[in-house]
Amino acid sequence: MKSINHRQSRAWLGAFAALAVLMAAFMFGSGFQANNEKFASVDITKVLDQSKLGQQSNDSLRAAFSTRSDLLTFATENLCMTQEQGQTLLTLGLKDTLTAAEKTQFDTTKAAVQNATRQRMTLAQKTNLTEEEKTLLADLNQRAQTGMAVVQQWNSQFNNDMDALGQKLRDDAVTKVRQVISTEAKRQGYTLVFESSVLVYSANDLTADVIKAVDASSP
Repeated sequence: MKSINHRQSRAWLGAFAALAVLMAAFMFGSGFQANNEKFASVDITKVLDQSKLGQQSNDSLRAAFSTRSDLLTFATENLCMTQEQGQTLLTLGLKDTLTAAEKTQFDTTKAAVQNATRQRMTLAQKTNLTEEEKTLLADLNQRAQTGMAVVQQWNSQFNNDMDALGQKLRDDAVTKVRQVISTEAKRQGYTLVFESSVLVYSANDLTADVIKAVDASSP
């Protein structure tokens, strides 16, 4: 179950470097004359690395990853669960906040799964099992099979969850930064703003101003 840890940590927890291709250029206003054009550049990667927006996005990704990683680790180490127990752990484990009753249910379910797992290990090492113990061990082995299927299902689902969340945060960040750049460019009278990787040299770098504006508009 290490796949989610290695792949996701590389894919989501770094800076939003992919956003460097946000744009080739922004054009503001209309009907401007060529000799009135005023150019500037913005380093999008730096905006997202150094702004509250980028930090908050990374924090959201880390929190989501940590929650899913903890659930997956627990399930991997405690396989003896029923489908119902697995669904309870998944539903409650992914909630941002739990009521007192939900917290009790979540903790009780985890304890039951842990106890069943320990019991299975004990019985598996015991010789001369009684008929009752053999029946119980068979049931616990079946639960372990269910647990292995749950782990596989969760791993796939969590990968998809993180892909979707990463895309949403990127899209939201793109929208926010574009709005801020548009406002800042108009305020300073620029007709065209290029991403710095496109306009390699520019005497007018709006990056610092955009970072300040993004921070000012972030909660």
